[in-house]
Amino acid sequence: MPPVALITGAAGGLGSAIAGELASRGWSLVLTDRPGVDLNGLVAELSRDHHPGVFSAISADLADPEQLTELVHAAGHLDCLVNNAALPSSARLVDVTVLEWDQVLAINLRAPMLLIQAVARVFAAQGTGGSIVNVASRVWATGGPAAYVAAKAGLVGLTHAAAFEFGPLGVRVNAVAPSAVETAFTTGSRSAAALADFQGRQAALSALGRAPDVREIATSVAFLAGSDSSFITGEVLHVCGGLQLPPMP
Repeated sequence: MPPVALITGAAGGLGSAIAGELASRGWSLVLTDRPGVDLNGLVAELSRDHHPGVFSAISADLADPEQLTELVHAAGHLDCLVNNAALPSSARLVDVTVLEWDQVLAINLRAPMLLIQAVARVFAAQGTGGSIVNVASRVWATGGPAAYVAAKAGLVGLTHAAAFEFGPLGVRVNAVAPSAVETAFTTGSRSAAALADFQGRQAALSALGRAPDVREIATSVAFLAGSDSSFITGEVLHVCGGLQLPPMP
C-alpha cells in the first residue's frame, strides 16, 4: 500500500508541484483547497501520469475549525501532512487592520496547528508514525509584511514544539522556508514590470545569483516527507539560495 499524504493549498503553483513530486515518488494523495477551487483537473492529471497511485480531492475552508476536523476524518489513513496553504499580506505594520491580521493568522498559523492536532491523533491511532511538513517562508528570518512574517515565524515555532511533543509517537515535524517563486500567490496584483523588478532584486541578493524554480521547493518538501529524512525532525530547511543569510559585510 503506498503512503498517503494530505496537501493543503493543492491547487496553487507550489501545491500542485508538491503533489506532482510526491506522486512521482509513489505517494497517494488527498488534495484540498478552499471551496470553489477546482481540483478535478489536477486529480485527473495525477491519475493519468502516476498510476497506480490513488488521488482524491476534498474542499475545505481552512478558516473553519469544524471543516478541518471533517477534512482529516474524510481523508482516512494518512502518513504525511503538508501544510502548504497560505494567505498573502502586503500591509505594513502601521497599516494592517485587525481583520487582515486575524485572517492571515487564521489560515497561515491556526489552520496548520489544528491540522497538526488532528493528524497527530490519526498517527497515534494508526501506531505507524508519520511526517508533517510545514511550508514556512524565508521571511520568518529576514522580515517583511508584519502579519505574514508573524504567521510564518509562528509556524517555525510550532514546528519545533510539535517535533518535541510528537517525536515519541514516531512523528517527524519539519519545515521548508523558501524564497518567493513565480506563482499566482506571489504575483498577486503586481504588474509584469513590478514582478520582474522583485525577481531581479531577489536574484541579486541570493548567494546563488538567481531565483528558485518551484520544483526545487517541491523536491525539498518531498525529501522531508519521506523516509530519506527518517532521522530529521524539528528542522527548518531554507530553500532560498542563501537569502536567509545576513548580507556580506
